[in-house]
Amino acid sequence: MFHRELTEQVTKELEGIFGSKNVRLDEPTRRAFSLDYSWFSPLLKKSVEHTLCDAVVFAEHTSQIRALLELAHEKRIPVVVRGAGTGNYAQCVPLKGGVVLDITRIKAKIEFEANEVFVEPGVRLGELKSAAEKRALTLRTYPSTYIVSTVSGYIGGGSGGVGSVEFGSLWEGNVSQVVLVTPVKGEILIKGKALLGVIHAAGTTGVATQIGLPLCEKPELVGFVSSFKTLEDSVSFSLELAKTKG
Repeated sequence: MFHRELTEQVTKELEGIFGSKNVRLDEPTRRAFSLDYSWFSPLLKKSVEHTLCDAVVFAEHTSQIRALLELAHEKRIPVVVRGAGTGNYAQCVPLKGGVVLDITRIKAKIEFEANEVFVEPGVRLGELKSAAEKRALTLRTYPSTYIVSTVSGYIGGGSGGVGSVEFGSLWEGNVSQVVLVTPVKGEILIKGKALLGVIHAAGTTGVATQIGLPLCEKPELVGFVSSFKTLEDSVSFSLELAKTKG
């Protein structure tokens, strides 16, 4: 059974891991970090609008993530991982209270190796896309919120986006590997079919601390506007366009 409120001792242990300035207990911060964009849905809004975490912690190093998970596992405290909070389906909403773990400050690593890139979880997709395009490469898929979304948030809560017509969803070869931290086994390198237990899992199977993404050549993009007499005509055109190569 989960504890719904943090004890003074647990709060001190959190401050020992993250530093007092990176542990927030004030209600405005807790309320702001307890919601995402699920309020777009009238049904979800009713279910989550009163949800409130007990603390928000801001990780700056991956070692802090493991320490938090070990503490939470021992004390039976829920932990919800949060990136930029741009999801629409309450993936980062703390339904049972506990601790919200913000990973947006863990963003130092962006390493390119041929047509692949390895990053820390808090790297913004917009920043990563810009860095890749300086090498005439780009992300194979990315969401419409890529300017602010984090890589780990996209892997944990997304499914596809721009580029998915050609390259498919995230689990169709668009993530090459993930280093996952769990409270019991520590760091685990996940590849191949095992990635299906990480992608779109919203951090429920562990917290990603390093992510590998395959890249593709940067395409030349052309924008245009088309009009159609009927909805059926527009759908038919879109399907044919999606099948067109080049």
